[in-house]
Amino acid sequence: MPRRFNTAGPNRPELHYTLDPEARLPELRRLIENQEYFVVHAPRQSGKTTSLDTLARKLTHEGRYTALHFSIERSRPFKDDVAAANRAVLRALQGTVESTLPEALCPPAELFKHEAFEPSSGLFDVLNKWTQRSPRALLVFIDEIDTLEDDALISILHQLRDGYNLRPKNFPQS
Repeated sequence: MPRRFNTAGPNRPELHYTLDPEARLPELRRLIENQEYFVVHAPRQSGKTTSLDTLARKLTHEGRYTALHFSIERSRPFKDDVAAANRAVLRALQGTVESTLPEALCPPAELFKHEAFEPSSGLFDVLNKWTQRSPRALLVFIDEIDTLEDDALISILHQLRDGYNLRPKNFPQS
């Protein structure tokens, strides 16, 4: 099947014309190597998701990092329910881990047992414990964080901020 242009969701390189994410976003590799956190902001349907997903797969394949791209859009309905938002984020993270990473790079399944976590610290706890057990530096690209609102957004952002100073040994490097 010949490749074609796509404007209806993430590209699949075998089906769609796709630009190399590092050519489109050349500063990302430097930010990652400097253990920085960053935001990719651009209009809808401009290739953000495709770029981050492609970059995560490439970085993981290179062997230095465990890189994961996942969307937290399914947390959107829980703007005032921090516990439900955290559970939805953890389910999204777990599903992406299980479907995209080689088994040797996956965190232990028990990390995702939601009952063990405080309602407002589940993401922090999972990322902290996974990073400590990971054989490689961990990179996590969170997509659609702007769909969160109110207490749910504040909770997730606080958890990421709490872990920022612990990186790279106890929280994702970037």
